[in-house]
Amino acid sequence: MKNAGVLIELDVAAAVMQRQISSTSKQTLAMRRSSGAMQGYWEFPGGKREADESVNDCLIREIKEELGLTITVGKLLMVNRHYAESVVIKLHAFIVTHWSGNITMTDHDKMLWLDTAELHKVMWSPADIPVVQLLKANKY
Repeated sequence: MKNAGVLIELDVAAAVMQRQISSTSKQTLAMRRSSGAMQGYWEFPGGKREADESVNDCLIREIKEELGLTITVGKLLMVNRHYAESVVIKLHAFIVTHWSGNITMTDHDKMLWLDTAELHKVMWSPADIPVVQLLKANKY
C-alpha cells in the first residue's frame, strides 16, 4: 500500500448473473468497462452504494441504471475487501438468477456469457477475481 494515511472504504454491490444452459452447465455474465481507471477490465455489473441505501437496494438501482434490467437479488455469495491506493473496495457479490427486460449497456462496451471453464479467458478487475475463483471452484 503506497499511502499509509486514511483509507476510504467504498461499499460496492455486484451481480453474479447466471443462466442455465443445460442440466450440468451454466453461464455467467461478464461486462467490459468502456472508460475510467478500469477501462478494458471485465467485471460483474453493479456499483457503489449511496449513503441512504442498503447494499441490496444499491444492486437493484445499479443494474437498472447499467443494464436496464429489473432484478431479484438472491443470496450473498461473498464479501471481498480489495485494497487499492487509498481506497478499500468492499465488494458484496450476490447471485442473481431472475431478471426481466433486455440488456442495454451504458457503462460497458462489451458483454459475454462465459461457461465456468471460460471464466479465466478475460482480464477481470482485481476486486472481482476472488468471486471468479469461487465460481470456478463451484464452491457456492
